[in-house]
Formats: sequence, C-alpha cells, structure tokens
Amino acid sequence: MARKRSLSTVQAALRILAYLAEHPEGVEVKEVARLLGKSLSTAYALLNSLAEEGFAVKTERGYRLGQAKPLRLETTPLEEALEELYLRTRERCYLALLTPEGIRLKTRGRQGQPHPLGDTLPEEVHALALGKVFLAYGALSLPPLVPRTPYTLTDPLALEAELTRVRESGLAAEMEEYAPGLSALAAPLFGPGRELLGALGVVVPTRRFPFAFGRLARALSEVAQVSAHLRPPEPPSLTSPLEPSLQVEVVEPPCALKERANLRDYPGAYQASLEDPEGFFGSFAREFHWETPWERVYDPATHTWFSGGRTNAALNALDRHLPEKAQQVALITLDGDGHLEKWTYRELLDLSSRLAGVFQNLGIKRGDRVALYLPTGLEAALSLLALARIGAVHVALPVGLGPEALRERLLQSQARLLVAADGYFRRGQLVPLRPVVEAALSGLDLPVLWHTRGTTEFLERASEGKPADAVPVPAQHPLFILHTSGSTGRPKGVVHGHGGYMVGVSWALRYLFDLKPGEVFHTTADLFWVVGHSFGLYAPLFLGGTSLLVEDRPDHPNPAAFYERLKRFGVDVLLTSPT
Repeated sequence: MARKRSLSTVQAALRILAYLAEHPEGVEVKEVARLLGKSLSTAYALLNSLAEEGFAVKTERGYRLGQAKPLRLETTPLEEALEELYLRTRERCYLALLTPEGIRLKTRGRQGQPHPLGDTLPEEVHALALGKVFLAYGALSLPPLVPRTPYTLTDPLALEAELTRVRESGLAAEMEEYAPGLSALAAPLFGPGRELLGALGVVVPTRRFPFAFGRLARALSEVAQVSAHLRPPEPPSLTSPLEPSLQVEVVEPPCALKERANLRDYPGAYQASLEDPEGFFGSFAREFHWETPWERVYDPATHTWFSGGRTNAALNALDRHLPEKAQQVALITLDGDGHLEKWTYRELLDLSSRLAGVFQNLGIKRGDRVALYLPTGLEAALSLLALARIGAVHVALPVGLGPEALRERLLQSQARLLVAADGYFRRGQLVPLRPVVEAALSGLDLPVLWHTRGTTEFLERASEGKPADAVPVPAQHPLFILHTSGSTGRPKGVVHGHGGYMVGVSWALRYLFDLKPGEVFHTTADLFWVVGHSFGLYAPLFLGGTSLLVEDRPDHPNPAAFYERLKRFGVDVLLTSPT
C-alpha cells in the first residue's frame, strides 16, 4: 500500500484559504483544527500567520477571508522549500542555488540577519553555514581563509575536519563565524541523481541557538529531504482525510555501552516489575536506610507506597554515605557571578544540619510548610536538605514568578516562612527580586529569611546553628510541594512523599540515565522545577554521586561555555532539553 503523506505547512495554509472562501461568514478555530486533523494550537498558529500577511481577518466569531490575494508566481519546488522552511521556523531563511552564472541567493523572513547577504555568496564563504555545504561537496574551491570574526575558522586542517562533519551529518553549522551574535544551520539539497542543487539555511541570534538547534535541524533535514526529488507539491483537497504516517527507526546502542550499562535487560526488568512488583521495588528500596521497615511496598487500595515504613530523604541523601564518602565531592555550584564552590558529603551534611537547627529556632517543625524563592545554587540546595531533615515541607517557587503568582502560591500552601533571595543572575546581570517579594507579601504576616546576594550572611547564619538530627517520618509524609506550570488551568500544588519519591527517582537515575557510583551528573533544569529537584539534587545524592548546579543560562556567556563547563567539571551524564 502506498504511504499516505501528511500535509505540509503550505498545503495546510492553502486548505484553510479554500475553506475560508467557502464560508464568508467566518469560521471558528476548532473547525479549522478539525479540517486539518491538527491541534488547536497548530490551527491558531496557521490562522495567525495568514492574518499577519493579510490573507485572513480575525473576527468575534473566529476568522474570515482577508483582502490580500496570493500572487500567481511560477515558482520552482526549491523556492517552495524556502517558503516551507520559513513557515516552519519563522526565522530568516536562505536558499542558495547552483546556477550556470554561479551561486544565487534567495531569502525569506525578517528575523535573525539584520541585513540580507545580497543575491550572491560573499568571498568569505568558509565563514557561512551555506558556504560550508558547497565546500564540503566540492561545488566551490577553497577561498583564502580570511577571518570575519574571532570565531572564523582559518586553520585549513580545522576547516577540513569541519567539512568532514558536514558530509557525515548532512548539516553545516555557523557559530558567530560570519557575524557576531548570529549563528546558522544549513543543509544540502540534492537532485534525484544525488547531484548537488543548492543548500537551505536558517539564521538565528546566537543566544537562542542552543535552545532552537533541535527544532531547526529537524525542520531543515525534513524540508531538504522532501525537496530532493523535485516533485511539485500535491494539490490540497478539501475532502480527502488526513492519515498521518509513522516511521519507526530502532537505533541500537553500541555494544560497549550496553555491556557497561546498569540496566542490560530492559524487557526482563519490565516483566519482573509486572510479575512481582513487591519484590522488584522492594529489593531496590532495601538499599536505603529505613528507621522502621515497611509492611507493604504498594497498596493499590490507598495508592500508598511503603506503608508502615519510616525514613527520611535528607538522611538517605547525606548521612547514609558517611563515613565511606565523607571526602567525596557531593555538590559543585557555579553562581551567576562566576563564584565556584565544591562541597564534600561531610561538609554538606554539617552545614545543612546546622541550617536545620536555624529553622527549628525560627519555630519550624515537622509538617510546617516553608516556601523557597531562590535561584539554583548552594543556598537553595542547603535549604531543601535542611527542611527535609526536620520533616518540614519545602514549597519550591521558581524565581521567574511575578508578585501575583508568588502570592497565590504562598496563600495556597499556607507557608509559615519564606526563604528568599534579593536577586538572581540572568545572562550575567543581577535581576532584583526584593521588589517582587515585597509586592507579593503586601498585607500578609509572613516572616522572610533573606539571602542577600554578594554577601555570605546566609551561610554564616547557617553555620551558627546547632546541628539537628534527621527526623524519621512515615514514607508518605510530604517531602515537598511543587506547583504545576498552569498551562492547563490554575496551578495545582503536587505533593511528593519521602519514601516513594526517594526510591522512584533513584531507580530512574541509576537505570534509565545510567549514573554509576562517584560519577558527576548535570541537568540544565532549574532546581525549583521537578526535574531540577529530582535530578539536580536529590537523586544524585541518594546514589552517592556528584551533582553540578549552575545558576545562569547554559549558553552564557556564549554557546561554547556550555561544553567547556561539561569538560571542566568532568560531567559523566548530562540531562538537558533541546528547548
């Protein structure tokens, strides 16, 4: 059976225009989503794009056909590929075509490059992603390697290695090599006989490049592959149903990686978890310290884990590893001002237990909620561990929250104390937080323990506390409350307990992320979201590893800094997102 193709962005836009023409009274977004077989958000994006170009008009009911008329242009499939790439990325896109007169450029989009390159490639083609494509496949001879910026490749051997990577991956990258602050990706366009026809490229500001890379690379590769056969697009139909096509490609890991992996038989482990969940999770949970053993691993009637058991997450993160790991580095923290700290398990235990004593002196006891409005860093990690130690419940509040959102979460959680920083670093600049906190607390009787940036007051006060012992609590006792993002309605506080959370995230880090004893783990997630909580702090410490916490953006002060940090701190396992 022939494989059905899903609509391209251009085809979907044409289908919408035809539908709007049939309904001059206007249509609702949900009708368009149903017509295309796509989500509401996709339908909104397409309609808004058409409205920006004048082809549609937004009304009270929804959208109707606009006054703009598409020009009847004779375009080639490759020019349509340029339009498709722009609609998918909304960045400045380039099409470079091989012609008898030389390489000609066409451009689409307003973002990215402040001034178009013109209609031909400049002499410094080696500095452009587009140029690297042509050099890699022999369409151009190597020009004089003149530097455009300090990042331009001028070493012939380094450039040849770069061109080899282009041929292997099918993508060429440009990292501020042609213009400061701008980066780009490009992909080759081949004809039916694998002859090089040209290249497609997309340019973005360098600050967004690491986060946009996955999206741009996928769009470039897919558009380039579809355009390779020079077939005109199929005319859209208003009646034919859309049947999405799914291609499944199984990628086998290298044998050496499988042999060293913590989980070598996933199907077997999965089957064991189904056949004997008590034994499967119980055997792993026995690696932790339990003041009182559990009576049952999981009770489906009450949806509780390790009922009857008593433990403490902070004790299992720190105390359990002493004296064996006393001198091992547990935490590496890099503040936004560049200040670096390394803390051993003994040091982290000593200071967090003293901070726990400070909290007790402030009247905080088991079960009390304490809100934390802190950036990723040492003070935040200490506060989490100290509160967990005495059985208090920490309420994590990301520093990006505004006054109203902060106030709502403080009231909802019934916090007895707020621990807040007066600022946080974003791309090297200190962003003040005290005005946000003061506005959120207006009219509320809630004490604040301040962390003043640029001073050691918080750590000095913590060190003056009397060390507090870890308080054993029931496995279901709340460890922390984290609010949902609010994308599906009002943010909801999700409660995680000591026992089940401890066992669950530790199992995931060991067997799904393959962290081994003593290895360094790093996640780019903010410490105050659930991924940061789980894999930035708790799980690495539960397993006796080392965690790297970085306050500022991963690509600050430049994209290369991200990779330099991984090498500098010897990161063994990285958890990140392409967004």
